[in-house]
Amino acid sequence: MARGAVLVFGYAFPHRKTQDFLVELAANGMQRVVAVCAPWRKLETVGRRFPLFENAALVSPHHPRRLCEAFGFVYCEAAHDDVTSLRGICDEHDVEIAYVAGARILTGEVISLFSGGVINFHPARIPEASGLQSLARTILGDLEPGITTHFIDSRVDAGRIIDFMPVDLSPEDTLQSINEKLHLAGALSFRKILSLSELEASSFKVVDRARAPRRLESQDEVLAAAKFPAWLVRQLHNQQFKRIFHACEVGLIDELPSLLCTDIVNRVRSPEGWTPLIVACFNLQDEVVEFLLTAGADPNLAGRNGTTPLMYTKSKIREDRLAAERILKLLLQSGAEVDRCDVYGKDVFFYLESDGDIETANFLSDMALSTK
Repeated sequence: MARGAVLVFGYAFPHRKTQDFLVELAANGMQRVVAVCAPWRKLETVGRRFPLFENAALVSPHHPRRLCEAFGFVYCEAAHDDVTSLRGICDEHDVEIAYVAGARILTGEVISLFSGGVINFHPARIPEASGLQSLARTILGDLEPGITTHFIDSRVDAGRIIDFMPVDLSPEDTLQSINEKLHLAGALSFRKILSLSELEASSFKVVDRARAPRRLESQDEVLAAAKFPAWLVRQLHNQQFKRIFHACEVGLIDELPSLLCTDIVNRVRSPEGWTPLIVACFNLQDEVVEFLLTAGADPNLAGRNGTTPLMYTKSKIREDRLAAERILKLLLQSGAEVDRCDVYGKDVFFYLESDGDIETANFLSDMALSTK
């Protein structure tokens, strides 16, 4: 992606994320890599961690110096706020972009050294869960877990959001297992960024955050641990619903039997207020529509403005008339009412006539008569 060298902010001691990023760069065949690793120091702002939020013990990573020697990368030790040293490193090696594999808070002066920006991978949504102890913040904020990839600015965990990669959960998950999933998702997010040919910071939306994140105390983590079981149940439901809508949108009919039951098919709504049936109709997924109707989907259950599945289907008829007519037939055969009106008092025939689509209006009228 970068034309100049890339710089990795890491730590000058065995550190798993620093190791992961260096390995990913080597696996991608990148040769012009500079690792700037900060020496260990105690962080005064972090209190004693609640044990349940600690990662499980793993095999100790390699020292980054050893990895850089093996991969042919440049290894430097410097504090991440040492602007003079960092400027010299950037000038010497023609550094264009930086990735954060482990860093203290970077100042605006440091960030300005990189013409291609500095990209961070935060293990939570920002700005809602900015700051340290991100999993506890995710639980306390009732947020979806995942990795936010973003260009940073001088604020903590802010800047311009590039991507959010959610983490899939399971009923067996613990705080430690989710921490591990977040770590792996961070490495996958980095891999995804390396696969992109161009990244322009100005093309991404700026995170709007009014104030710096509040420091979490140990009692906050205790509270988050207590809320974890209920949070996990809610997030599992949310992820199930997202899978349902995605399957209905793109036609993954084989995934639906394990996700749906009659109760869910008529109860769950997308953020837009759509039912699974509406999503399938709008995306002309005729086989999914047939499956949903057989599973008990209500063909008259409308969207927020009273827009019926018939109305959503007719809006897409110019894209694929055969698929749309098949869906209209399936809806009518399952009891869809052609004279049902939306909140504006208009039925599907009004909209068809307004569009000048007499052919579909006649088709719908004939089908309605034949199915009575």
